[in-house]
Formats: sequence, C-alpha cells, structure tokens
Amino acid sequence: MVIAATIGFSCSTIAGETEKPHAGRVSVAGEVKKPGFVQIGKKTMTLLDAIKMRGGPTAYASGILRVIRDGKKSNYDYGELKKEPARSPMLRVGDQIVVMHKSAKSSP
Repeated sequence: MVIAATIGFSCSTIAGETEKPHAGRVSVAGEVKKPGFVQIGKKTMTLLDAIKMRGGPTAYASGILRVIRDGKKSNYDYGELKKEPARSPMLRVGDQIVVMHKSAKSSP
C-alpha cells in the first residue's frame, strides 16, 4: 500500500485514493483520521491547521508529524505544537505530511 506519493507522477495515491495532482494542495497521510488532500491555494495554512482539517491524529499516532518538502524531511512534535500553536510551521503547496505511527522511529 502506498501511503503518500505525489512527486512527479500523473496521479497521487493516499490510502487507496487516486486523484490527479493539483497545484494548490498538500497531502496528509499516516495516522490521521481522514487521510487525503487539503486545499491551501492562496491562503496560508499551518501544519496544525492541516492536521485538524483531516480529523486529527488517530489513537495509533506517535505524536510525531513529518513534513516532506522538496525531498527533505522535518519532524515536529504534535504535543509541543498544540501547546505553542504559533510555532506550527507554515505549509507550502506540494508539502507532504505524514502522521507517524507509534511504532515508527522519529529519525528522518
């Protein structure tokens, strides 16, 4: 099963969902209640905003949020971001967000 694939292909797959890529969205996958895409268009959106729009983390989420941008991985602590929402990073079109499973390692 492909969890997230949006780089250079004619379609994107998240948890079995197939759609054509769209320039104004980010993908949210992994241990989130409603995996899928979030439209960001011209408005600004934070990592916390995107997670909230997809229903929040599941009970199996580790609390580690991974953002993949231009092939580079950055990890964020969900609990820390909830305590200080102003520290939630701004998302860019094409970002991929993966809510990590409890058994996953947090290293990139």
